[in-house]
Amino acid sequence: FESLRVKFADTEYTHTEFGGADIGTVFHNRGREARAELVHAPIAGWKGAFGLQASERDFIAIGDEAFVPGSVARDTGLFWIGKREIGPLQLDLGLRHDRNRIDVDQSATASQDRDFKTTSVSGGLGWKVGESLHFNLGLDRAQRAPTAEELYSSGLHVATGGFEFGNAALGVETAQRIELGMHLHHGPFEAQLSVWHARYDDFVYLADTDLEVDGSQARVWRQDNARFSGLEARVDWQITEGDSGLWTIGAFADTVRGRLADAAGTTMVEVDVPHGDHFHHEDAQVATGGNLPRIVPTRIGSELRWERDGWRASVGAVRYLEQDDVAAFEDTTPSYTMVDAHVAWHIDTASGREWELFVDGSNLSNREARPHTSFLKDVVPLPGRNVVLGVRLFF
Repeated sequence: FESLRVKFADTEYTHTEFGGADIGTVFHNRGREARAELVHAPIAGWKGAFGLQASERDFIAIGDEAFVPGSVARDTGLFWIGKREIGPLQLDLGLRHDRNRIDVDQSATASQDRDFKTTSVSGGLGWKVGESLHFNLGLDRAQRAPTAEELYSSGLHVATGGFEFGNAALGVETAQRIELGMHLHHGPFEAQLSVWHARYDDFVYLADTDLEVDGSQARVWRQDNARFSGLEARVDWQITEGDSGLWTIGAFADTVRGRLADAAGTTMVEVDVPHGDHFHHEDAQVATGGNLPRIVPTRIGSELRWERDGWRASVGAVRYLEQDDVAAFEDTTPSYTMVDAHVAWHIDTASGREWELFVDGSNLSNREARPHTSFLKDVVPLPGRNVVLGVRLFF
C-alpha cells in the first residue's frame, strides 16, 4: 500500500422557527461521518484505492410544524475505485456496497424501522485522440435507499407549502445510465458536448395530487419506473489577448427530459389526513405516467468575459424556455431571461493576504422570473433587479 487517508466530521445543527415571539418548531440534527481510503500499489496495471465510509444522522423535530418523526439513520459502505491507462485509452472502474438502516421514533408513528442494502457499479472509458480532441464514455448502475423524509413524512411542510405523505413501503431505487462526451480544444476555441440517458427502476419522487389539506396541496411520495434524457453543450472563444486584456465569449445550452415509463394516466390513492388527535382516510388522485414534476426547463445562455492584471468583468444572459412538459396537477411555467453582470478587482499585499473588491448585478432587466423547479414558484418569484457590493479576504 502507498498511503492511508482518514477523515472524520461531527456536525451539530439546531434550527428554531418562530411564530411571532413564540417558538413554533425546533429542528435538531446531529451528524457524524468517518471515511478511510487506502491507496494500493498497482495491481495488474490498475491504480486504485479501497475505502470504508460510515455515517450516522440523529434527527429530531419538536413543534407544530414537525412533519417528520424523529429518526436515526446509519449508513456503512465499502468501495474500490481504480483506473488503468492503455495507450491513448484510460479505463475507470468503481464498486460500492452499502447497508442503510433507519430507526424511527415508534411513539410518533406506526411505521416500522427499515433496513436496506445497495450495490453500485460504474465504468468509464476515455479516448485521447490527440492533444486537442478527447472522447469519454460512462456507464453506471447506481442504487439509492430512500430517506426518512420520503418514508415517514406526514404533515404540512411549511418550506414547500405542501402537505406531504410519506410511504413507509418504499424500496431501493436503481438507475442505469450511459453518457457520451466530447471535448475539443484547438487554439482559441474550446467546445464540450455530452449526451446521456438514464433508466430508473422504482424511481422515488414527490407527486402532486388533486387533494387539498387545510388549504395546502397534498403531495405523496411514490415509486415508479422513469426515463431521463439530457444534452449539455458549451463553446468558448478567446477573441483576443493583448494590451487591452483577455477577451472571451462563451455560449451554452442544456436540456433534460424526465418521464414516467408508463403512458399518462391517473389513479386513486388513500392517505391518512390528521384531524386534531386522530386521522381519517381520504382519496387523492395521482398520476401513474406521463411527465415528471419540477423538471428544469431548457436553457440557452451566452457571456462576454474580460480579464486584465487584477481586474475581471463579465456580462451575460440566460434564457429559460417555457416549461410546458408538465406533470398532472402541475402548471406550465412561462419563459424568462436573466441578465447578470460582474466586476472585481483583486489585490495581492506584501503580507501574503489577498483582497478582492466586487460588484455583482443580477436580473438587471428586472424580469419576473419563476423557476419551474421551485415548489413555491406560483407564490414567490426570484428577486428583481439587485446589486451586491462586497469585499473578500483570502488568507
